[in-house]
Amino acid sequence: MTYKHNYDMINKILPINCEAYLKNKGWSEAGKFGEAARIFGRTDDGGQLHEVLVPTKTDVGDFKSVILNLLATLQDFEDRPWDYVANDIVLAKFDVFRIIAFKGDTSASLPLEDATVILDKSLSMMAFSAQSIITQQPFFQSRRSSEVSNFLSKLRMGHTERGSFVVTLQTPIAPNMSGALPSPDMEPRIADEPFERKVTTRLCSLLSEANKIANEPAPEALTESVARGMSANFFESLADITEVCGETGVNLDMTWASVRPIHPTWNIKSKFVIEKEKVEILREAGRTLRTRVPETNIEIAGYVITLNRGENLERRTIKLYDITTSPPRVISVELGEYYNQAIDAHRDGKIVFVKGDLQKSTRLQNLVNISGFRIAEIDDLS
Repeated sequence: MTYKHNYDMINKILPINCEAYLKNKGWSEAGKFGEAARIFGRTDDGGQLHEVLVPTKTDVGDFKSVILNLLATLQDFEDRPWDYVANDIVLAKFDVFRIIAFKGDTSASLPLEDATVILDKSLSMMAFSAQSIITQQPFFQSRRSSEVSNFLSKLRMGHTERGSFVVTLQTPIAPNMSGALPSPDMEPRIADEPFERKVTTRLCSLLSEANKIANEPAPEALTESVARGMSANFFESLADITEVCGETGVNLDMTWASVRPIHPTWNIKSKFVIEKEKVEILREAGRTLRTRVPETNIEIAGYVITLNRGENLERRTIKLYDITTSPPRVISVELGEYYNQAIDAHRDGKIVFVKGDLQKSTRLQNLVNISGFRIAEIDDLS
């Protein structure tokens, strides 16, 4: 592969990416080459010193030739193809999540429908990880928040990699502007990280949690996991992916953006194997969270099918045909002061949105502690 065919990739390489990649690989800054470049050096196993130049900005006249020399040196030093090295430098600004089906089996083929499942459910795991940063619920059924939707819009899908069927989701990460790798005595908190990094670290912690529960199912562990961001939705998405990834299950791994290194004290696991025999346990965990754990401050949407005025304001209830689940369900709602609006919605056949706490202790589910009620507008239905 000649360099002239890859100028499009070189155009994507930024100086900050190069510096972050080199520092992450053990290279150290050794000086400056005037104002145009910095010198980085590293000794190989034989003790020989290797040096490379990194431009300080992209508008220097020989930027591309300096980058080409950098890549040629790294190709020889790492004994890897030039395009692999260049691609990793481009990805220095991304947390890269890989979902690997049929690992090591290059003869296997993946039905198109199963490939769609992997793509769709991988995005779902990202979405529910992001939503759990904002609020912890055993089951998410309302629409995504604007912050989560904004996060998802930034995700990119990388090229399918060689060897197996590999889906890569790339999350752009803001660089660490301190100019240095984090040190153990800095004691940074994940809570202070950018939202994108909070999501990718939460994704890994949820995968660890799900794998632990699948290996040692326990009701108390399942309930406690909700406070750490676990949801029925996450269990179900992971089960769907694992089921279609071959007899050995699915391999998942996260590569952290080298422009913002992970702090060592966080002890975040980044590689996972979920065996296919764990699928039914994952599904049961999801079903349990859906049906047995109360849901607080949720929003449901549907049609008013029954009105019951009751003896006083507090006893006024409706039955709502909830269309946010599949299949739909009937929920009793203690509506109180919003009862007259429900009469209007019932008369006009309009969808209503209701917020409250869902109780599941009886055969008919009840929505109580109502905190919001509104009749759907046109924008809600688009």
